[in-house]
Amino acid sequence: MPGTGNLPRKALPITSSEFFRALFAIWRPQQGRGSKHQRIGLAVSGGVDSMALARLSRDFRPTSRLEEIEFRPFVVDHKARPGSTEEAHEVVSALKTLGFWKTKILTLKWPGDIDPTTLPNFETLARKLRFQALGDACRHYDIRTLLLAHHEDDQAETVLMRLTKGHRGAGLEGIKPASNIPECRGMHGVYESGALDRLRHILGAPMESVDTCNKHKSPTIQIEGGGVTIHRPLLQFSKDRLIATCLSADTPWFEDHTNENPTVTPRNAIRQLLKSGNLPEAIQKSSLLAVSRRKREEKVGMNSRTERRVLRCKVSLDARSGRLFIRFPKDLLQRSRKSNTPEEYKGRTRQRLITMAALILRRFLEIVSPLENISQLKLQTAVYRVFPEVFESGESGDGPEINSAESFTVAGVDVRKVASKDNVPGQRDKESQYEDHAWVLTRQPYGRFDPIPMISFLPRTHSKRSVSGPWHLWDGRYWIRVYNHTAKLVTVRPFEPADLIPLRSSLPRWVQQNFKDSLSAAAPGKVRWTLPALVTEGKVVALPTLGFGGQSEEQRGLRWQIRYKKVDLGKDEKDPTKWWGGRYSRYLKARGINSET
Repeated sequence: MPGTGNLPRKALPITSSEFFRALFAIWRPQQGRGSKHQRIGLAVSGGVDSMALARLSRDFRPTSRLEEIEFRPFVVDHKARPGSTEEAHEVVSALKTLGFWKTKILTLKWPGDIDPTTLPNFETLARKLRFQALGDACRHYDIRTLLLAHHEDDQAETVLMRLTKGHRGAGLEGIKPASNIPECRGMHGVYESGALDRLRHILGAPMESVDTCNKHKSPTIQIEGGGVTIHRPLLQFSKDRLIATCLSADTPWFEDHTNENPTVTPRNAIRQLLKSGNLPEAIQKSSLLAVSRRKREEKVGMNSRTERRVLRCKVSLDARSGRLFIRFPKDLLQRSRKSNTPEEYKGRTRQRLITMAALILRRFLEIVSPLENISQLKLQTAVYRVFPEVFESGESGDGPEINSAESFTVAGVDVRKVASKDNVPGQRDKESQYEDHAWVLTRQPYGRFDPIPMISFLPRTHSKRSVSGPWHLWDGRYWIRVYNHTAKLVTVRPFEPADLIPLRSSLPRWVQQNFKDSLSAAAPGKVRWTLPALVTEGKVVALPTLGFGGQSEEQRGLRWQIRYKKVDLGKDEKDPTKWWGGRYSRYLKARGINSET
């Protein structure tokens, strides 16, 4: 039902200039050709928070750099209780009074015919379905930014909830002002991908060449970018100010009275505790927000120092096999050697360096690992092996026991120290600071009991032979789509030792030596058994990342496109999602990525 009430005492409406500053503090307009027109999504539930966001967005005035910003609201019909559809239409009607005539209702589809509220994981599943629906809508309407209406009170609730669950350190930052959209891994154009498609749309560039059986040159594996990001410009404002904003502008909103029932969800109980004012001062709203701000400041400072060190590393990526070559400067994490430094200060400095080392290592592991998230806590042993310089003699005994081996496995990645800098492609400079500190990261070969990544493509019957259809994320590393104009099922699975001789024999004689050379250069040793292979009836017919395939009748009906996942090697260079006017090869070169090594 519509919400009403008196203006909260001492609460002032949020002004347009305040909203402008809050938005631009966490969001930057995309730059380049076509950037004068920006399209932003709004997640609107109908509550006072999201209706205040809609009102402020309607009154937003573009700057001289932006001729127009189009805000498109999305209303989610969760179908979790009777009357949810009618409520969604009421919200749409309220948005029309604000001038939003293109609101889209997104209806969630629950598995099975049971009442979703009876599911034990109802809240988790509802969150996943909601974000996937929002992400899909953003992709459909070519939206890269989605605004959510989380506010100051939500932040305090989140910090207190995490305290009750035992969180410490960075976890007490609470809700982030900006982040990638969650719960959408594997959705192309939503999850860290889609920039290349948008680049072509803006520039009218042709689609990249499709490698088929008659091509034996190694293809250029392009690197994905982009994706949908969510921003929360209201995090610095209290709920009272949001209510004041709606009341002062006669903006209606709808109350969900279940939010006031402390027995429904843990968050509801936390909310009522905070409202009561009966908590100790250390965990009241103002104190919790202070903790959140302090943790965020610490995180920003640490990320900034980490970023500068990442940019000092020499990096080369062979995207054909996902091999990453890294050379760390010897003084990357050097500590002060002053004899008069207090022991307490030395201890704090060492801990900061260990944290920074873990962040640097995680940044590079994420490029090769199939995992979506790599826990920093699980990198302790890896830090000791890669960055022993952060420990003085005898200090490593405080951590886990390690051996002297110069290769190890972590997060699905094989990490191996390179004996000589000459073994690192493209890094043969004469800088002694990098000598004997080079590493190679590759995908760990699949073990006997590891789940094998597989994607199947059904045959198509129509005659149009072009690459179309959905992209799929294979093994968390490669985005691939296949046009299967054959009569058989095509599967993407890892290349196996038993596939090598039959595939090489199926190639023309004049291609076989080229195949052997390319395989040795791009995927030497066990790395080749992590390459994606196209398979029909148990027989490998193509290696897409190398551009090789047999001359069989089955292979001739195949077309494919393949790209490597989004790579983050620093933020000093322009990203294709923000610079459509530039060439993508320039972006790769600027970041030291060599996809044709």
